[in-house]
Amino acid sequence: MKLRMKIGRWCVCLLAMVDCADLHAMMEADKFIGAWRLVSAEFRTEDGAIAEPPYGPEPQGLLMYDAQGSMSAQLAQKGRTAFAIADRMAGTTDEIKAAFESYHAYYGRYKIDEREHVVTHTVIQSLLPNWVGTEQRRQYKFKDGRLILLHEGGCLCGSVRYRTIGAPMLATACHCTFCQRRTGSAFSEPVLFKLEQVTVSGGPLVTYEHRSDESNRWLRMEFCPRCGTTVMWTAERRPGVRGIAGGTFDDPRWFKVQRHIWTRSAQRWISIPTDAERFEKGSPA
Repeated sequence: MKLRMKIGRWCVCLLAMVDCADLHAMMEADKFIGAWRLVSAEFRTEDGAIAEPPYGPEPQGLLMYDAQGSMSAQLAQKGRTAFAIADRMAGTTDEIKAAFESYHAYYGRYKIDEREHVVTHTVIQSLLPNWVGTEQRRQYKFKDGRLILLHEGGCLCGSVRYRTIGAPMLATACHCTFCQRRTGSAFSEPVLFKLEQVTVSGGPLVTYEHRSDESNRWLRMEFCPRCGTTVMWTAERRPGVRGIAGGTFDDPRWFKVQRHIWTRSAQRWISIPTDAERFEKGSPA
């Protein structure tokens, strides 16, 4: 089965193949129940070329759903290096770093929206503490006895499509006057990924470069020439990073905005959540 995973920052996320029981002739929600075993994974660069996977060429994993609404997910590199001493509290800095980078897991509750074809993981505990209490939404579909979890999006007319692999580096709400003007709205929703996490199809995209009046750094917006939708952009201050316009995702609610920037120019009616970071000017990083 194909499974696009994003474990605990599901930090990786991938397009993967998993095995499970026969799914035919079952109610859609019931099809999730069971243990899904990861048997292969594929990572691609922005231009669609196969990239070196962060969990090695043969990642191992298990995704489990039970009938009571609980779930757990694990992803690991095959053949992880053992500590010199069999004590997880006595590892060297390098051993601990390698162990953390080669394994991830989280567990929690899940719910399914069959109308929108979305499964939501509510994280109770995670190897990456930042994910505790968050909701991780995944679009899904069943095809030929396979479960496919993915994050895709595109422009209004459908000429430009994209797929993101893995968790975003950051999801932000920007209240600057430039973003208000270019979107014709109260704020923009930049969702940031590394370049290799984004694959674009269709198009082509047209680029418009703007230089900031304050920093003189460029922002290159990429939009569909047919319908005018600004789909993504790159910025001089963030090399190797691509921003996706959050509203262009097929499911624009799967990510959580963690930071609000340029709040000094926010519209008066905007109410910023108390648990979100906020900065009167730009983000510090």
